Amino acid sequence: MTARLRRLKRSLEEASRLEELDAARIRARIEHVAYGGNGGSGSGGGSGGNGACGAGGGSVAVPERGSLVPWTRARFDRMVADDLARRGRARTARALRDAVAAEEGGEGGGEAGRGRGGLDLLVDWDVYAEAEPALAALASPVSPSSSGAGRNDFDRAEPALEWCRKHAARLKKLRSPLPFRLRLQQFVELALGGGGDGGVDEKVLPPSSSPLPPPPLPSASASSAAALAHAKKHLAPQALGDSERLAELQRAVLLLVVSGPRGGGGGGSGGGRGREGREEGVLAGFPPAARRRYADLLSGERAWRSLASLLRSEVARVHGMAARSQLALQVTAGLAALKPPPGAVFDPLSAPSLPPSAASSSSRDDPLSSRPLATLAQALPHARRLHSQLVCGLTGKKMDDANPPAALPCGATFSESGLRALAGDDGCVECPLHGGESEGRTPLAQLRRVFVS
Repeated sequence: MTARLRRLKRSLEEASRLEELDAARIRARIEHVAYGGNGGSGSGGGSGGNGACGAGGGSVAVPERGSLVPWTRARFDRMVADDLARRGRARTARALRDAVAAEEGGEGGGEAGRGRGGLDLLVDWDVYAEAEPALAALASPVSPSSSGAGRNDFDRAEPALEWCRKHAARLKKLRSPLPFRLRLQQFVELALGGGGDGGVDEKVLPPSSSPLPPPPLPSASASSAAALAHAKKHLAPQALGDSERLAELQRAVLLLVVSGPRGGGGGGSGGGRGREGREEGVLAGFPPAARRRYADLLSGERAWRSLASLLRSEVARVHGMAARSQLALQVTAGLAALKPPPGAVFDPLSAPSLPPSAASSSSRDDPLSSRPLATLAQALPHARRLHSQLVCGLTGKKMDDANPPAALPCGATFSESGLRALAGDDGCVECPLHGGESEGRTPLAQLRRVFVS
């Protein structure tokens, strides 16, 4: 009884610790969003000492300059770290987290610390760390030296299968194809003779007390026997009642006929030819019209990369996360909004190869003038602009006849009311974008009116 009470106490302490951690995460993320929504300092900006004379006589609320900088940097750091961790770049993501923590420690907290808040509670590190070994195994090809030491392609799926066993209930509810796809890839490896010495893996052979009969092919190789046992134990139960999985399993089992000694394919006798040679030998055993149907099963490392991508998406589904990272969504939406409409000339190869930060000022103002970003935007839909509107980057208000746009000498354009609100007591304004890089402070009387045709 005492031992049971101690185990219960430990489990309750662990549950309490997890609840406190979840509550701290929720609190930190709510504060992070609320801080940015309140203009950076909780005051929401205001006229203050900046003045607020607009064209129509109303006041214009302009946030204090620099108040949103810490929060914007925290938001960007969070999106980059989450995207890196989601893509399996855990080491780089942790390096970014440590750099942010060191920077905030040097700043001594305060308002900057409140705006940035650290990345420990803003990114789901435990979720990505749990799936990191499985992703690393799927993405790591087996070299000839390591295969001789007992490691083979069959074992690459084991960490991912362990993750699936841990989340079996959730995966079953979501009808996830990941466990079946992993077992099917193991079957292909066994059929190609990649299941270890001689292709036999003791873990997939049926026990002596199993009611299943032995493989009915007396001339089949040891790898074919192991593949049949693997299919009976792991694939057949998952394919029952699912027509798509059953058809996929039947298509995969046909590999045994072609790869076996009678089929003349790669099989177990072609172990010295290497993985690519065995795949080519198996494909050569099919009629030319049927080779395309089996190319995906015999795609080598491409199949393992596809499994790694599927695992990343299933990790997001199991934990209720978005299918794509917020950084990918932000970049995609921004590039699609900037892409020229249909009929306009858009050639990514004509853009310079330098990134926007290293290119000219026009490249910084137009991301599509950079070749890497233009290449990303090539597959995106065109912007649908039936009625275009100009929005001031300072006030967020539409620029029209009542609030006309005005250009500074450096070319930056804002609403006239927003520039008047930024002007000092001397009646001059400094460019909010370029700052000291522009031609100093410009009197309001020298602002150039902009007309949109």
